[in-house]
Amino acid sequence: MGARAGHSRPLVFRTFVALAGLLLVTACASGGSGAAPSARRNRDLITTDEIQRSSAGNAFDLVQTLRPNWLYTRGEHSISDGSQGIDVVIVYLDNARLGGAQTLRQVPVQTVTSLQYFDAKAATYRWGNGHTHGAILVSTAPLR
Repeated sequence: MGARAGHSRPLVFRTFVALAGLLLVTACASGGSGAAPSARRNRDLITTDEIQRSSAGNAFDLVQTLRPNWLYTRGEHSISDGSQGIDVVIVYLDNARLGGAQTLRQVPVQTVTSLQYFDAKAATYRWGNGHTHGAILVSTAPLR
């Protein structure tokens, strides 16, 4: 019985080494470019760090520079329907409806803490019907 216990240790050790190696390979493969998960850019969020690094003067210019796809609907239509001049994306400022995408020009970037894009489904769930092309939520610093 003592001989069997001695032979099982190398097997346990080899199994441990194999599992550790597999774990290491999996961890390296999931890292991709080696960037930390927090360093990856969220395509639906503009963070405070990104805002501070930007030279934009208003929220519209910020979005146009960092996430221009938020300002375009699927296909060839932009934020405004050229024939009717109607903004198609809806903007909310601290959860209060502000208007169409052009209203982002009224928001000085110095007051903004983050911007988040909601697709049509998420915007409809959060604010109700009428968000066919999504919504942008602008969050600002609370007044002191």
